[in-house]
Amino acid sequence: MRDSSNDFTPAEKRKIALIILAILMLFFVGFYLLFSRPTERPSEQIDQPESTERIEDTPFIPSSPIPADDETLTFEDTSLMTPREDRSSYQNNEVLKCSIAYGMEFELGIADSSLTDAIYLDPHFSYEYAANPNEQYGVIILSSRVPVEYSSDNAMHGLSGANRSESMVAVVGRTFDQCVPGQFKSHDDFGIRWKNDPLLDGEDYTGTTLYIRIIRVSDGYLMGTARASIVYDDIDRVYRLENLQKGDVFSTGELTSELRNQIVDEAIQYLIDGNEHYQLTLASEVIYRAAYEQFIIVEKLPRPYYSKLMSAKGEVVPAGTFSKCDIYAVNIPYNGFCYFTVYFAPEAQVHGMQTPTYADEDLKLVLIGYDPFNPISASAMRNLLQDTDADKFHI
Repeated sequence: MRDSSNDFTPAEKRKIALIILAILMLFFVGFYLLFSRPTERPSEQIDQPESTERIEDTPFIPSSPIPADDETLTFEDTSLMTPREDRSSYQNNEVLKCSIAYGMEFELGIADSSLTDAIYLDPHFSYEYAANPNEQYGVIILSSRVPVEYSSDNAMHGLSGANRSESMVAVVGRTFDQCVPGQFKSHDDFGIRWKNDPLLDGEDYTGTTLYIRIIRVSDGYLMGTARASIVYDDIDRVYRLENLQKGDVFSTGELTSELRNQIVDEAIQYLIDGNEHYQLTLASEVIYRAAYEQFIIVEKLPRPYYSKLMSAKGEVVPAGTFSKCDIYAVNIPYNGFCYFTVYFAPEAQVHGMQTPTYADEDLKLVLIGYDPFNPISASAMRNLLQDTDADKFHI
């Protein structure tokens, strides 16, 4: 049996010593490599070539490239700094015509190809059976987007001053004595025109629909309604006036006869129920409708005629309350003098739906409000309205 002090031979002891020494050397080399390397950030790329550019004198510009000495720092996209201008042309080369009613003709547009900066409307109206051949008429124009422009911003009285000799004026206020000359005379005295303005709603190269009421200025009588389109031609890059037609739902086909008659009956009854308030002299809806059916005009609109209206409960509300609704305006003459407008909208949209009907249901219209009157003057409105309503409208 071997003595414990002599368990390993000299050769074995040398081998053990070399192994221990090798292990110690590997340990020290690994320790040196681990703690002598510079710490790298995770975002740095190891294989990037080392830059030779001096950066100690270069200012720091966050998120911006540093140009070379012979470069200029520029912004290629300037759309956020300068609004884009609609540089399309406007074509005025045709006068559109349509029959509003028996013996009534309405014209819109001008045949002058030299005018290319806007659509000039130059409205004309004639009534073959007018009692007064020099009768003065007015147009009230609602544009679905971007309002029309007038060459005069002075809302003069309808039958006085510069408007006295005008056969056609543009009514610019709620009462018909707020009007300006409406027909084209020159490029500067243009009457009424339309020009796209993308700053108003961000819509480049988009036209509009014009909703037009034609009234007899002397008494505010509604002669009829018309509708026209201003469309944009992508190929020729030009705006054109097109599709002049009668504006009532009979002509446009936007309501069935049954549904039209239903809202007309409801509108008349609504006014009859307020007999003391509105001083209606006829006793019943049946008599009133029989007398005025041929003069009642219903048209579909993108919004109410004016910026304010009376709600069904008699409260003044902004027209924007119903901005998401299709609007149906029932225009009813007031005993041959001026007219009422009673507004209806799809029930589904009034309750917040985007579509005019609920799924698998027919269109249902509900009364949402009315315009109290559309008379010739503020004094006439005060005479026919309760003082409280007149005060609400600051008349």
